[in-house]
Amino acid sequence: MTQPRFLSLVFAAALLLGGSGAALADGRGDWKGYDWQRVDLDTCPTLGAGNPCQIFHGKWDWKRNQWVDLMLTYTGSALELVNILTNYDRADDDYVCTVVLFVSSEGRNLAAFHFNEHSDHQTAANFTSRFPISRAALAQTTTVDVGTKQCREGGNQDKGTYARVVEAIRQN
Repeated sequence: MTQPRFLSLVFAAALLLGGSGAALADGRGDWKGYDWQRVDLDTCPTLGAGNPCQIFHGKWDWKRNQWVDLMLTYTGSALELVNILTNYDRADDDYVCTVVLFVSSEGRNLAAFHFNEHSDHQTAANFTSRFPISRAALAQTTTVDVGTKQCREGGNQDKGTYARVVEAIRQN
């Protein structure tokens, strides 16, 4: 093998392994260990009218009575996401990661949101964040991918992944 061909192969492998922004923001593949559910945005027909919509209800730990609920409200030029963590377990507290990906019919990510919040045992807590998203991007959204998991590495887990995904979406 000649040296220029070898260098071309090394460069191509680096791109495939995440060396470029284009390799990120591919959806679920960026996030490790999440349980994913796809939700049709049709479940929230009045989302742009300022009405809240519960878009998701699922567990973050399959073996325990611990739940994530997501409420969406779009007002002005921002999407308000309320991440409700309900922990019925008597002794188990966790950091909980929730990823919300807004996806077009072509499978392109239009926006990504990430929560990493702590849930104490036997509590319910609401965590609200507002994220800018244009009406045009919201209108292109056909599905929402929601991923949840217990973040065993603590409150900063997956923040770097989130930053890279948001940057890659911005560049596209």
